Amino acid sequence: MRNLKKTAAVLLAAAMSVTVAGPALAETTAEVAGIETYGGDLSAKTYDGIEFSVENLGVSEMALGSIINPASNGLTAQRILEKKRFYDNGTDAQWLDEAQKKAVEAFVADWKAAHINGQMSEEEIFRAIYDHLTQTVTYDKASANSQSSYGALIEKRCICGGYANAFMTLAKACGLEVKYVLTADHAFNLVRVSGTWYATDTTQNMFKRNSTAGAYYMHTTPAVDTSLTEKVERINERNRNKGKKIDSENAKYQAAIETAFADDAIFHMDNTHLVDTMLDGIVARIDPGERSQRIYLILYTDGKSYREFYEYQISYNGMQDKLHHIIAENLRGMEVGQKTIKDTSSCNFRYSKELGEDGMQTIRSLWTDEAGADFAIVDCQIYLQ
Repeated sequence: MRNLKKTAAVLLAAAMSVTVAGPALAETTAEVAGIETYGGDLSAKTYDGIEFSVENLGVSEMALGSIINPASNGLTAQRILEKKRFYDNGTDAQWLDEAQKKAVEAFVADWKAAHINGQMSEEEIFRAIYDHLTQTVTYDKASANSQSSYGALIEKRCICGGYANAFMTLAKACGLEVKYVLTADHAFNLVRVSGTWYATDTTQNMFKRNSTAGAYYMHTTPAVDTSLTEKVERINERNRNKGKKIDSENAKYQAAIETAFADDAIFHMDNTHLVDTMLDGIVARIDPGERSQRIYLILYTDGKSYREFYEYQISYNGMQDKLHHIIAENLRGMEVGQKTIKDTSSCNFRYSKELGEDGMQTIRSLWTDEAGADFAIVDCQIYLQ
């Protein structure tokens, strides 16, 4: 057993000199102003160059929590603003070449002429688009155009990004107001029908999705979703119990660290074949007889600070993203014995945490071994089918 200590490094929100202008949210801002909060408030404020407000960050649960407690959520706010860039137009612009764009435009024109007429209500148009995508497109992460509307509409094969881009493209062409919403590992849409916003998820066959949990940026709370008051009450409850949760998590991951060291599940950032080595290490530790299991690894940061490690991106097989996202994406669909790793499997980094003197701020840092070397825990939740 190793005698572990926490580094003194303190997480501070990264400075941003430019914030992204948000849509007018006067009614929502007034509603939010009347909601009681614990340990902070929902008034607009600036922290490390970021505007923490409903107007700028929106009304997702993630955004509301950040506005209440900006000192602990600078990195979260950055991520919200990154995703906000795609809210109005989706991500097609970064995937489609000119030939694909023209093919999509031609398809949309033909489809609209064949399926939409002036007598249809917005609800009927919404349903027609939803039915087309859920009935004709196959989920396929191996598709070369899996993230674009071209993959969905022309090749009929894509993943969630392609479904959401295709829904947005068809909905806009048919006169509906539509948005593109991102979570850490998923994409879906908001659509306005007869004056009411709904979340819809053609990837997961949810015509009117009843939860937007995990969403980064939204300018409205759609029907059927949790209300703003309920979202804030969940945040309040988490804030009230933050100290107990931090102690519990640290104890849990201390045990995971001991298990990983005992299993020699140790990896280093300076490994030139890091992704392949980690994938092999994870698969080798999976028990094909267990449908659900947790795999813990130790990843030494090899000199990178907490912030450098947190923000670090890696390129692998044409994909550039944070390391844990790449590991998760490449694990999904792999075969282990006679089983396959399900798409719901995930991979995350776990850090040491402390509660700040204000009783609200969560201070994250890397773990440190007895020799003074910093590392993070790699936490893989594996589901087999």
